Amino acid sequence: MPAPDKRAAYALEHIAYRMGKLDQKINEVIIALAALAAKG
Repeated sequence: MPAPDKRAAYALEHIAYRMGKLDQKINEVIIALAALAAKG
């Protein structure tokens, strides 16, 4: 098993990756909502 500092680094990297994916999804939702608002 990797040293605790490496495990923490891996965990932070995973969190950063997931936050990036979440940010992309939020942006997609905002763009879709803006498109719907422009039509209405």
